[in-house]
Amino acid sequence: MKHCFSIHKGAFRLKSVAAAFAVMAVAALCVSLAACSDELLLTNGTESAGEYFIIGGVQNMQTRVAYTDDSQSVFESGDEVGVFALNSDGTPSGSVQNVPYVVRQMADLQVLQPKADGSQVPHDANIDYVFYYPYDKTMTADKLSSMTFSVMKDQSTTDAYEASDLLFCKTRQSSDNKVHVIMQHVMANIILKIDQSLVKEGSDVLIPSSPTTATGVSLLTGADYSTDQNSSADIKMLNFGTDDNGVTTYRAAVTACRTLKAYKQGESENFIFQLTTPDGVTRRYPMPEDMTLEQGKNYIFQVRNGADIPIPLTDDNDSWVYNVMNNGNVVGLLCREYLRYQIDDTEDLPTGSKNDKSKNINSQAWVLYQVKNGVPNLDEGIVVRFLYDIKVNAGLWPLPHRNHSGGGGLFTPEHGYQWVSTGSGNNAYGANSLTSQEYYMHGGTIKWDANEDKIKSFTLPKEEITNQTAKFFGHVIYDGKKAKVSYDASDKDGYKCELEPRYLIDIRGSVRKKYPLVKIGYNQFWMSKSLEATALNDGTPLECFNKKGEMGVTFVKASDAFQRDKDGNAIDHTRLGYLYPYSMIGDHVYDPYNNSKQMKHEFITYTNDGKKKTFTPVPMYNSIVINDEKFLPAVPADEASFVEYTMPTADDFKKMADYFELNSSGKLFCRYIIPYGPDGKTRYGKYEAVCRGEICDDQYIPDAGGYPNSNAFTANISGFNLRPLGYFSGAYTTEGYIAFGTDKSTISGKCSLILKAPDKDECSFFMWDSWDVFRNGAELNEAIASQKRNESVSNIDAFFSQVRFVMRFKNQSDTKTKALTRSLFTSDDEAGSGTSRNVYITLDKAGMR
Repeated sequence: MKHCFSIHKGAFRLKSVAAAFAVMAVAALCVSLAACSDELLLTNGTESAGEYFIIGGVQNMQTRVAYTDDSQSVFESGDEVGVFALNSDGTPSGSVQNVPYVVRQMADLQVLQPKADGSQVPHDANIDYVFYYPYDKTMTADKLSSMTFSVMKDQSTTDAYEASDLLFCKTRQSSDNKVHVIMQHVMANIILKIDQSLVKEGSDVLIPSSPTTATGVSLLTGADYSTDQNSSADIKMLNFGTDDNGVTTYRAAVTACRTLKAYKQGESENFIFQLTTPDGVTRRYPMPEDMTLEQGKNYIFQVRNGADIPIPLTDDNDSWVYNVMNNGNVVGLLCREYLRYQIDDTEDLPTGSKNDKSKNINSQAWVLYQVKNGVPNLDEGIVVRFLYDIKVNAGLWPLPHRNHSGGGGLFTPEHGYQWVSTGSGNNAYGANSLTSQEYYMHGGTIKWDANEDKIKSFTLPKEEITNQTAKFFGHVIYDGKKAKVSYDASDKDGYKCELEPRYLIDIRGSVRKKYPLVKIGYNQFWMSKSLEATALNDGTPLECFNKKGEMGVTFVKASDAFQRDKDGNAIDHTRLGYLYPYSMIGDHVYDPYNNSKQMKHEFITYTNDGKKKTFTPVPMYNSIVINDEKFLPAVPADEASFVEYTMPTADDFKKMADYFELNSSGKLFCRYIIPYGPDGKTRYGKYEAVCRGEICDDQYIPDAGGYPNSNAFTANISGFNLRPLGYFSGAYTTEGYIAFGTDKSTISGKCSLILKAPDKDECSFFMWDSWDVFRNGAELNEAIASQKRNESVSNIDAFFSQVRFVMRFKNQSDTKTKALTRSLFTSDDEAGSGTSRNVYITLDKAGMR
């Protein structure tokens, strides 16, 4: 039994687990969690003359009480809100405090008016106003800074649920001489969306052993608070109704600022839901991993009935290429890839709007390609679901970055959403907008121009598929003839498919390593991690040129540099080898080869989940190695007839770069950027960023207040995920070739790949940095192209950089792999028979990157 959890908009991601959750006897379930703020959308009205307290902002109109759907809500007329007026020193302004105001509807907006005539707080531009809901007549000004609040144990009624959802707003008069009330949530909301057939009608759904009391709650700052673990109780959830698809939604407000612990056998408190099945059996749903609850976030668990549903929950470290399986046979190829289809190819146009029939595409999507006899038809693909759209913005970086205006970037809001500012002042950050647009592009057909490596057409689907339908019900079926995209949740077992990730398999002697793949363009399947081999494919060890115990790195003695063969011709100046990156960064020596803590650097992430991650630098290889025929791994025997591995050339890379066209650097880099804090400054210096494998500007000035001069955010929309390890170039002295890394510009800011040239006595490599995209409008820079090795000394022998291999499918339409025999894909013969299992593709990774 498998349970798959993912978070769509939040600060965390829970990967799928296959633990033995024997406590559950219902059919295997797919559970998806969305962490998002719940908001209300209002239009700003014009009938506010004489009104001082306006619900919603001048531009940002969000607040809440009664829910209209999963994430939108409205105040209702007559709702009571408590109001305090405080001086700048925090003392009460005026003798009347904790005044009850009620919500009134005026034309197309809502206002707050005193509940009793003559009882109101003073109006003044210098007053801090504090609003809270639900109203409590015992509230005092002292409690505002530190209060105790308890959610209801029984939230099965609307009144009890809303009484548990504490809201507050601290604000002042705006430039329009009004006070705009935008509420923040103090609690977190747990939302369960479950197939009605799994729950006994009229029975309670519970959140078991959930703390109900929060202490130290501040309605002035919204700071984190403490939770009283001794207050734990089973919370009854509100039944929010059942939709036309038979999915019932349950809600409950729970205390935040705490971590839900992963389930372990025998720990009964680590269950997230308890329900009664139609046959009267009590079932509990376990937590697969630790998850931190934040104030004001919704956590949406999407549960559907199914049979052992595997779901690809891919992040940047996973393969983005999957085999679609039917009864053990590969019938399709599913790729998470960057799609760029532009009518005007000289621009980077946004993904087309609802009324734009040309349908420009600048997005990431999951695309299905037909496979028969192991060979995919890469000429044509069907989009299962669009995931993220590319947006260019001047400075709205996502969390954990705050208030950053020092550089622009590429951002990836969910498909159909805009990238907007959230929060204000030092707490501002970029995020998805609250309102989505339906482009109805899911299910569309893409056709590729093989030799130009570009999309030549995109055809809209006949059926208009919404974002919600594509997200929750898009999957792949096999009808006995070919793999198909379906959005029908009732597909039967005979049509259902499984997924398995595909890798480039690197075999070197007895060492076998799998590298994740990403499809870029027509028929280039790149490793999305850099090579980590330390031997040739026959097991012959490569030489590591890092010198133990000192920063100087000697490649070869001068006496060996000019060896001649029997005819007097010069032979290789350096030996086959690699080195690990190193550098002097201020007063710090970065030398992971000689420092085990740097070689495997552990750090806490800034996604508020408290999790540790590690970064390990990869080897960098010289041109002598990449020209050796034994450097390229052999294709596994079971794939050799239809797959080939290649060492990429400069032409291959240029072809890929041409597909990306504009802003290509930011699309290829990893998304690991040195984070900014609320003060607009970097949270730490360049040395720590290098140890963490994060990108920071070469122009970083440690003594200038912590501001890099012109950073830019990179989206990794391609999945190429290239890390900023720089490059290393040799110098010749009387003692031999010496690689040097003391120039800080060679690491963390710049990125490079070494590529194979047509002539074995040539070397090509690409070097670029992300910042050039937005600083100078520059694109990929071919730093050295086809430099000839001479008989004496050549720096290209001692040039070192990262290496990636490319997997290609044979028998495609591009000139490299011969023409495809189309009869393979028009036959009605089955590629497999029998039944297998369905895949509901919750095709996105959530949240902050």
